Amino acid sequence: MYHNNFYKNVTDTADKSDRKSDNKGYTMIEVLIALAIFSIGILGLAKLQIISMNYNSYSRMATEATTVGGDEMERLMILAYDDADLDPASNPHTFANNNRTVTWNITDNTEYKSIVMTITYAIPITGDTRRISLNYIKPRDI
Repeated sequence: MYHNNFYKNVTDTADKSDRKSDNKGYTMIEVLIALAIFSIGILGLAKLQIISMNYNSYSRMATEATTVGGDEMERLMILAYDDADLDPASNPHTFANNNRTVTWNITDNTEYKSIVMTITYAIPITGDTRRISLNYIKPRDI
């Protein structure tokens, strides 16, 4: 009888140690797979950050070009109606400002002058050329 109880206790202990359901925690492979998935997600976010920075740069350049055009348009609006910069015979009027070129054409009507301005600027990252157009009407002085 003693022999049977000893055998039974030994086999119970062996059965319990072979069961994996009692183990808690993660294996090294599970951790590596989780890290790989996390890394892929982080790389995607890094790419989105780069794209976002490029679009912010494009927006800044467009804003600066529009500001330069607006400043030049304000200068034209305060000139006398018969000023040389508002003479349609001199079309196109042009000047350069840093990496931007401002060009405007004047159309003379009897009561007003139509000013069509184009600001051309280059995007250094891609080498593309972009254009912004502004249209104004300068009324004849009364």
